[in-house]
Amino acid sequence: DQGVTVFRGHPTNVFKRFRSALDEYSCNSFFRICGDHPFLEPDLFERAIKLFEQEECDIVTNVHEINPVAGKVVELINTKTFQKIDIESLSEKEQEHVTVHFYEKHKKYDIKNIHDPKSCDENESYAVNTLEDLKRMERQLIDTGTNRQ
Repeated sequence: DQGVTVFRGHPTNVFKRFRSALDEYSCNSFFRICGDHPFLEPDLFERAIKLFEQEECDIVTNVHEINPVAGKVVELINTKTFQKIDIESLSEKEQEHVTVHFYEKHKKYDIKNIHDPKSCDENESYAVNTLEDLKRMERQLIDTGTNRQ
């Protein structure tokens, strides 16, 4: 025991896993954060919270309307809206990628988009899915002087 609370939900249906976690841990909204996106932008999260508090929408994101840099995705989701989605009606893709439903059915939801010019370079990636991605990010951190070893 390391003093860290861990929640384990459905092994294959990520949407159900999120829903179960929300049943266990009450909140008004939540961020979807992917394990392969370790280089988070605190400023984007703060902007998402501020917009969510001002607008009371279904989701605040930098994904809808633009194609952000891989690994710099921010999605703040309204818990009540998420809880109302019928799990049984979701496609396999929507079960695996929990926010795809919002974008595919965007006319049904109030989606607020954060535009961030720093997060729009399609040739850049901060996602870490392979050993080569990890090595590339290590080199980039060293090159920029942000290595914290």
